[in-house]
Amino acid sequence: MLSEDFTEILLQHKLNEIKAVENSNKVLFIDTDALVTQFYMSFLDDPGIEKNRALSDAIDALNRYDLILFLEPDVEFVQDGDRSEVIRDDRKK
Repeated sequence: MLSEDFTEILLQHKLNEIKAVENSNKVLFIDTDALVTQFYMSFLDDPGIEKNRALSDAIDALNRYDLILFLEPDVEFVQDGDRSEVIRDDRKK
């Protein structure tokens, strides 16, 4: 992925979230956010990523969630071709 891809991901995700809030019935589950995207951006060696880090921080500053659930990695890691071996090796940390 390139830094431009993450720009699109960050913006589109926030737009989709806004639309989903408008159509939800008081409860909305979101399985990722700008900070999760920022985590994955850290694996890129791309000088353009700094602009996306600033974009991610700005979007995160707007986010207000009533409840955040952090789940333990208690299921087996499955390599589907898109998952990082680095994350696999350190997922409990």
